Amino acid sequence: MQVSRALITGISGFVGNHLARQLLDQGWQIFGFDKRGVNNLNNVYTGDITDRDALKNVIKEFQPDVVFHLAAVIKSSDPELLYKVNLLGTVALFDTLMYLSARPVVVVASSSAVYGSGHGSRPISEKYMSRPVTHYAISKLAQEHAALRYFTAYQMPVMVVRMFNLLGPGQSPSLACSAFARQIALAEACGEGEILTGNLNSYRDFVDVRDAVRAFALAAEKGKAARLHWRRRKERPDRFITSARGARCR
Repeated sequence: MQVSRALITGISGFVGNHLARQLLDQGWQIFGFDKRGVNNLNNVYTGDITDRDALKNVIKEFQPDVVFHLAAVIKSSDPELLYKVNLLGTVALFDTLMYLSARPVVVVASSSAVYGSGHGSRPISEKYMSRPVTHYAISKLAQEHAALRYFTAYQMPVMVVRMFNLLGPGQSPSLACSAFARQIALAEACGEGEILTGNLNSYRDFVDVRDAVRAFALAAEKGKAARLHWRRRKERPDRFITSARGARCR
């Protein structure tokens, strides 16, 4: 499938910025939709993902071939906000597409958080059932099911990508690896001799954000809607999920 026009919700975020650069390098035309409206691109609409009128305006004007749905709240002490943006914002996006009779490929960014806190010493893989333990994780799993409902009911071409831990330039220093990198840089510049850490006994999968956004583009161009793009084809609730993983790091 050849596509050229992409709408990225949440374009001002860490992943959205990298995805925009990746697609521009590949010759795509890019529009963005973000509540913050901060981006180096000219074609970025400022709006809330739950605002259906704003969504109608940008979709009608741009008529995207692909929508990369990245808009989300990740950290919040307010569960209501998490569900409003992550779940109801996704519903608003799909309802708007249906209202406008638009049928772009929609790639939804979910999270490995839906698997829960871990499975003992075994690495988490796509075969594990979802066991969300936080409101954020529950909101992302609900987002997946809401999105896939539009495939089941209306054959909307939908794909869900579960991202594992991302690393890369521009990541918030509130996250562990970028916080470590910032402390190391400050230590080298200022002569500090101490780096503050948390639990160093846990294991994590890490994906370079530049690899992740290449996977997003490949999913949009070559993926099959609402199917697991791996060799396994078991009939299970997770059969619809596309997932990309990286190196196992300690």
